[in-house]
Amino acid sequence: MITMSKMLKTWKIGLFVLNLIVLASIVCAGWPSDLTFSVTPSSSTVGTSFIAKLVISPSGGPVTPFKNYVDANISLPAGIVLMSGTDFADLSAVSGINEYQWYLNSTGSVGSPYQINISVNGTQFTNYTTVTINAPVGTPQLVASVSNIPDYSLIGSHNTVTVTINNTGNDVAKNITGFFSAQKANINATSFSIANLNNGSSTSFYVDVVASSAGTGSLTAGFSSYKKSDDTLISSGSAEFNASGATESFIINANPVVEFGSVVHVDIGDNGYNSNYDLDNYVSDNDTAIASLVWSCNSTNNNITKTINPSTHKLNITTLVDGDYSGIMTCSANDSHASGSDSFTVHVHRVNDAPWFTSTAITTGTAVWGGYSYDVNAADPEGDNITYLLNTYPTGMVIDSLTGLISWSPRDVGSYNVDVNISDTANNSVNQSFTIVIVAPTGSGGSSSSAPKIYSVSSITPDKPAVLFVSESHVYISEVSINVLEELSNVKFKFSEVSALPSNIVKPNAKIFQYLSIYHENINDSQIKNATIKFKVYKSWLSSQHVSESDIILKRFVDNKWVDLPTVNIGSDGVFVYYEAVTPGFSYFAIGTKEVAEQVISTPAVKPSEAVNNTVPAEENPVVKEKNGVVAPVEEKKESVEEKNQEGVIVAKEKQSIVPLVILISSIVLLIVGITAYVIKRKGSGKKGSGNGWNKFVGFFVEEEPKKKRK
Repeated sequence: MITMSKMLKTWKIGLFVLNLIVLASIVCAGWPSDLTFSVTPSSSTVGTSFIAKLVISPSGGPVTPFKNYVDANISLPAGIVLMSGTDFADLSAVSGINEYQWYLNSTGSVGSPYQINISVNGTQFTNYTTVTINAPVGTPQLVASVSNIPDYSLIGSHNTVTVTINNTGNDVAKNITGFFSAQKANINATSFSIANLNNGSSTSFYVDVVASSAGTGSLTAGFSSYKKSDDTLISSGSAEFNASGATESFIINANPVVEFGSVVHVDIGDNGYNSNYDLDNYVSDNDTAIASLVWSCNSTNNNITKTINPSTHKLNITTLVDGDYSGIMTCSANDSHASGSDSFTVHVHRVNDAPWFTSTAITTGTAVWGGYSYDVNAADPEGDNITYLLNTYPTGMVIDSLTGLISWSPRDVGSYNVDVNISDTANNSVNQSFTIVIVAPTGSGGSSSSAPKIYSVSSITPDKPAVLFVSESHVYISEVSINVLEELSNVKFKFSEVSALPSNIVKPNAKIFQYLSIYHENINDSQIKNATIKFKVYKSWLSSQHVSESDIILKRFVDNKWVDLPTVNIGSDGVFVYYEAVTPGFSYFAIGTKEVAEQVISTPAVKPSEAVNNTVPAEENPVVKEKNGVVAPVEEKKESVEEKNQEGVIVAKEKQSIVPLVILISSIVLLIVGITAYVIKRKGSGKKGSGNGWNKFVGFFVEEEPKKKRK
């Protein structure tokens, strides 16, 4: 008896089986009947393209023939490749045709069957087809090409050239052998080989080409043999040989070759060197005219410079500074495609150049003390010390050999020729020649300059000393400061050069630079506490007189003698040495050296007030109207009893006196008379009564001895 539970179990089993049947029917009906997938042709050759296509029939319509399907995708095995497009097809986009095609090609082995799979609507429907690949019909077509070849190449330069081999035939080429050859160039390879080159494909090689000589070079790529897909060997020269080589040419430029050879060292002076080297003598070029080369040169030392004439190719080397040094000069010749260069050493050695004058001669002067001065200036290229010397010069002219200062006190007017020589430590010398015209001084009198002016001071007090700045051109006093013991008014001073001392003043036993007088009015020595006199002396005078700076002193004539005043050196410059001295009064002064011994004159005493008048004579010293507190210059007349020697040092003319001679003669006469009288008296003393008158005369000179008393 069948129970209910058995019936339920039987029903479940039947339902499961039914599902399996339905599923199997679906799987068995997995490819739609209206779709067909195939290849055309079903048998192809290696290297030949074929088509895989999906066809729908009946079509869904002219607009959307695949309206019931969305997409399709093919899967290719190894050895089959797409020629174009992709393996995916958008069926919804197909319009107007009822098929979709894939263009394929075989790169695999001959005779192998290949399965090509397809799926539609994702993976809902799948199918496949197969294709057989046979040996190709025909032969390969090999073509060589050369690229990256330069238009110009330099001898010795490396060029990387590309050689490409293409198979444009309808069969694969196997075991390809080829060769490279070059003209006027060296290459790194002479042959090549390719194992397999399918039709429609290519491969490349890189060849190093080195130009070896000037002219037209070339590179050729060619073929020797290859095999077809059926292993048939095709050799060069056979009727079936189907390969084309390639040849490319290029210009090989010859480098200019520069060789200086003998121009290894160039010795030039520091004042420049005009070498004028013809650079064309040191270059060669096989394919370019020498005249068309372009030259350039550079030095490793910036103090060595050069210029090149672009037309003549002459090289000129110059130097900028003095010294001993060297540099490397490198010159290059260029022919617009290539260049060549070489170097040589330039040695610069020191050449000591002569000094030169930097000053212009002064050609005028005045016939006065210190009436001519010219400070000769010069320079030396190496900075050497310069020595100054007078070759031709008038009497009394001196030059400082170190500073070049010329000093001269001309005595007479006229023209005087001068030749100055300067020399450096290397004995290079140069001369400067000129003529000096000396004219008479303005004014007259004992002084060699115009009449000095009078300096007026309205008031001097003990607490307010007077300071006078002396501006007389021929007086070497520059400043006088006066301290007084009592208040004084309307004090006047005059500073004069004295070219001739009064006859009652003996010259000091010293070398004198200048005699001076300080005239004073309304002031005397008893009213002066002290006065400071600042003065100066030419360095050139010191040098010419062989006097040191410390030997200079200011002397004052007082109490019939020259007294050395306390004097100190207060400085110097290039021309003068400056001093100051303290004096208790004013009279005659002398700037000079210290005395060896003081000289006291035997003439009647001359008081300072007599030596220099305390009043201005109305006729001799007329005072003009005062202007700005200073009395206008007046002229002082003096009797000239002295003159200057050729060196400008004052020399007194001694007046000749006969008094000493008379005294000497008288003394001699008296002595002779006395001796004669003594002799006569001795001889005549024994004769009675003889010569009473004569005895009296002789007795005046010779006292008679007293007679002895008789016993």
